[in-house]
Amino acid sequence: MPTQSVPSPIQISGPTGTVSDTSVAQAQSNAYFAIKAWVDTKNNSLTQDFLTQFNAWSSNYIAGSIGLDSMPVPPKSYVVAFFDDPTTGTGDPGALPTAIQWPYASQVGGPVVAPPPVPQKPAVVAVPQAWFSALGGTVANCPPGDTFPVGFKVTASDGSVWQKMSSPTPFGVAFFYQKVG
Repeated sequence: MPTQSVPSPIQISGPTGTVSDTSVAQAQSNAYFAIKAWVDTKNNSLTQDFLTQFNAWSSNYIAGSIGLDSMPVPPKSYVVAFFDDPTTGTGDPGALPTAIQWPYASQVGGPVVAPPPVPQKPAVVAVPQAWFSALGGTVANCPPGDTFPVGFKVTASDGSVWQKMSSPTPFGVAFFYQKVG
């Protein structure tokens, strides 16, 4: 009688190298390792997708176009779970005497990754009213240290709205604020 091999990741042939190992234990092992590989791959993919989504959100959050209420939440991770095969352990003639458990992937684990910290918004620079009217009241140069993205809007103390814009020039890109309202 051949010696029973210990179930291991997906085997194509049995212990003698000539006969396929078709034991229930080997089938369970093969199913487990296949599901485990899928779960690991899927969790890595979910992590990368979440981090990409979080980076996009943080850029918009820093720019002021969205708030904390739209911050993405890490998805739940996949885990290997098991279920009892209902066709086994029933005591019916021809059925296996004990219930067999089979693995499957279930998205019931904890978050795939801890949420990154909320980014800090840049400090708002107090801009004097005279700065806005320096060039006739419709266009103004960016103040030193300005790091706001193009499209950023600021409201002056008189209620006028100014938007950061850019324009290509022969010497590079010019950044300025233009009165839009």
